[in-house]
Amino acid sequence: MKKLLTICLISLVYSPIYSLLPPLYDSVSQLEAIFKDPTLDKHLNSADVLESLTRTDNGWSIHTNKRTLQVSLEAQPAANPGPTKYKVIWHD
Repeated sequence: MKKLLTICLISLVYSPIYSLLPPLYDSVSQLEAIFKDPTLDKHLNSADVLESLTRTDNGWSIHTNKRTLQVSLEAQPAANPGPTKYKVIWHD
């Protein structure tokens, strides 16, 4: 019983800390949302070569050998502490 209580206490203490990710990890989370987006192939061709990613005021600018795309990210409300989930909005 003491073990269970200790585990519960530790998880309560560290859960809020997990939601306060440093900016680097938040940026990684945003990029993961973009590259895991199911509509990615509608906006980028498999022949496109990724040249750079630039952070903008409301999202990211994706530069390829053929085009530049703007992507906005909308933070989704979370029920529990943890990394922010994002909705990807493409601006072709």
